[in-house]
Order: sequence, then structure tokens, then C-alpha cells
Amino acid sequence: MWKRGAAALLLILFGLLLLPAMARADVLIEPWDNDFYDSHRSDCVYEGRMYYANGTDGFVSFRSAPGSARETLAVENGERLFIQFTYAYEGEYWGVTEVYNDNGRPTSGWAPMEQLALVYDSTAFASEYGSEFYTYSGDYDALAAPDEVILWTWPGSGEIHSRMDAGYFAEGYEFEHAYTDAEGREWGYIGYWMGRRNAWVCIDAPTDENLPLQNPPPPIGRPTRGNAPGTDLMLWIVAGLVLVLVAGMVVVVWKLGKRRNIQ
Repeated sequence: MWKRGAAALLLILFGLLLLPAMARADVLIEPWDNDFYDSHRSDCVYEGRMYYANGTDGFVSFRSAPGSARETLAVENGERLFIQFTYAYEGEYWGVTEVYNDNGRPTSGWAPMEQLALVYDSTAFASEYGSEFYTYSGDYDALAAPDEVILWTWPGSGEIHSRMDAGYFAEGYEFEHAYTDAEGREWGYIGYWMGRRNAWVCIDAPTDENLPLQNPPPPIGRPTRGNAPGTDLMLWIVAGLVLVLVAGMVVVVWKLGKRRNIQ
């Protein structure tokens, strides 16, 4: 009987290991100790993008809640902030962020999205050039040959995103879509793979660190809206299904243990 219990326990551990991979656990980052978010969670929309502080007074005042007069943070213009969620308050969108203090504890606050400017990213690039994307039909031989390939934030950005083991292409990884830049270089898009997300590979020069700057980010201006409501609903569903699976495994172990005690 103990062998069955051990096998079930291994299944539980396996399910727990699958949880981050299936649900992309790093996608939804909730604000720490924010009473307004805790009480309005169902009405908040996940944003998950970087913004610059861009207030009219040279800084952005973050409040304890949308419309509140109590300031929790004051961030100088030009500072980059990760906006976690947005909330519609009296016809205006407010975003919540966290800033860590010297002792490592976060302080959260809300500010109007009109006082923030979106950091140009791969999502913004897709909005601008998405009509030119197409399905990649070439081979992956050149990508699988080196030890690693260079990932970029978007084609021609001049900003290296990260690096990836080229062996993944040898194992059969496929791009979600492709793009050809103005100079004829072909690029492949990686939506998510082994912790890398929203990155591009230059298929014609996968190891070249000196690709020319071709599509620089625009100057800071008025912010644009990010994710629409429900964008990450599927991720929540997947996470819920995995949790149900794990809970079912726990029940199996409990029943096996109870049966063993009876015997």
C-alpha cells in the first residue's frame, strides 16, 4: 500500500512542477498589501507592461486608491515602472505599481494612466507592424548550428533581450510568426519559450550582436492602452485546471492512507 501512496505523492509533485510551466506563473503579479486592489480584484484588468513616469509637474503622485487624496509614492518623471493592473474610475483609467524601499519591502500606489507613458516594447511593435507578419516557412538549420542565439526586444531595436540555447531549434521549436525588415533581414518571433517571452531572433544573423538600429523606440509621449479586459483569462483557466488536478491527487493520497489504516 505504501508504494501506491508514494506513487501518488510523486504525481502530486509532478503536478506542482507543471504549474509554473502551464500557467506561466510569472504573468500575473499582484500588488502587495493594497486594500483597494484586494477589495476590487474582480474589476481590475491585468496590464503587465512597463511605463515611464510622465506627470505634468515633473513627477507622478501615486495614491492609496483611485481618486484618493492620500499619497503613497512620488516618482520622478523618466523612472520606469511596472504597471500591474488598471482600474476604471469615473471614466479614467488608473494603474497600480509597486516600488521597493531600502529594506526590501514594496509600497504600492495608484495613478492615472494619463500620467504614464508606455515603454515601447514588442507588443507595441506588433501593433504597428503586425499586418506585415507572416508564417515562417523556412528551415531552422542555421539557428541550430551555433551554441546560442541572440534574442532582441523587437526587430531593429538595437536592444538585446537575452540569449537562448540553439539546441531548442534543433529539437523542433517553431516561431509563432516572422517578419522581414526594410533591409531584407528575416526575423522570427518567440512568444514564450523556457522563460523567454516576447523576443525576436534575426534568422539571417542569429549570433550577430551588432545588428544596426533600425526601429528605435519613439520619444516619450502620451501613453497608449495596454491589454484589453480578459486578455489573460485563459491563463487563469489553465492555472485553475492544474490546481484542480493537484487537489484530486491529494484526495487520492488521503483515501489510500485511510484505506491502509483500516486494514
